Amino acid sequence: VRSALRLLVGAAFTFAVLWIFGRRTRFRQTFTAQCGVAVLLNLLGVALALLKRVVDPSLGPAFFVIFWVLFVATLVVTEHIFRQALDCKPWVSIPVTLANLLLAIGLSNLLEDAAAPATT
Repeated sequence: VRSALRLLVGAAFTFAVLWIFGRRTRFRQTFTAQCGVAVLLNLLGVALALLKRVVDPSLGPAFFVIFWVLFVATLVVTEHIFRQALDCKPWVSIPVTLANLLLAIGLSNLLEDAAAPATT
């Protein structure tokens, strides 16, 4: 359910941004690119997480750096997708990408809070 909600919110955000910029016709192409990149980078992240279990635990800091590189790569590619879809300069696409990230983080926090058992 969480993944479906995140996907739906991501699609709504992308559609809204494209609609605001008058580029609604690029939604299918843009959202397909975002999903494709997300799948590839998440598969790479899962492979690295599994590799970390098998490899020497003392290599933890190296894996931490690799995960941060993946995170930054995700932001850079997402910014590029938005820049191409909106046909704009980076000073427009970077804030859009950061807003997308903040929305995803906020949604994750809300979902975690909702899933947490209530304490009285």
